[in-house]
Amino acid sequence: MNPIINIVLLFVAMNAAAFFLLWWLSQRRRKKLESLASRLGGEVVSVFLAGAYVRLGQGPDEVWIKLIPGGKNQPNYLELQCRSPLGFNLSISRENRATRALERWGLLKEVKIGAPGFDEQYLILSNDPAQAMMFLQGPGRREAVDYFFRQGFTALLAGKEAVAVRKPRYREADLELGTIRAHLEQLGRLAGKQ
Repeated sequence: MNPIINIVLLFVAMNAAAFFLLWWLSQRRRKKLESLASRLGGEVVSVFLAGAYVRLGQGPDEVWIKLIPGGKNQPNYLELQCRSPLGFNLSISRENRATRALERWGLLKEVKIGAPGFDEQYLILSNDPAQAMMFLQGPGRREAVDYFFRQGFTALLAGKEAVAVRKPRYREADLELGTIRAHLEQLGRLAGKQ
C-alpha cells in the first residue's frame, strides 16, 4: 500500500479518535449538568462550541453553573456565576505572577480595603479601587470571600457581566446538592442578593 495513503489513514483515525474522546467527555459533563439542573430546578443551556451550563433563575437573579474542561496544562474548573453586573472589574486571588503582571502593566490596581488580615491574605485588583473598596466594606461580602477560599476556590472575578468564583480540580463531592446550595447561598451574599 502507498505510504502516503497510510499516513492519511493514520491521520484520519487519530482525528476520529480525538473527536470521539472529546464527544464522550462532553456527554459525561452534560449528564452531570442535567443531574444538577433537575435537582436545583434549573435548565441546561447548550452553546455551540462553548459547551453547556446550568441556568437557575432569570434576569438579575440568574445564576450559571459551569463545568469547564481542563487541558494539557490547565485543570478542570467548577465555575459559579451570578449574572449581576458590578459596573467595574474586580479580581480577588492569592498573589501570582499573572496578577502581578496585570498590575505592573497598569491594567489593574491593587486595592487595600483597610481590613486587618483580609488585605494580607488576598490580592485584590481592580480598575476602580474606590468602587472595589466600597464593594468589600460589608463584612458579609468578606465572609463570603473567606468561605470560597476555604472551600478550595482560587479566584473571584467580577466585571460588567457577572460575579464568578472558580474552583480548579473539582470532584464529585463538589457537585453534591447540599454543597452546591451552600456555594450558591454564599455567591448570593457576595453579589448582594441576600
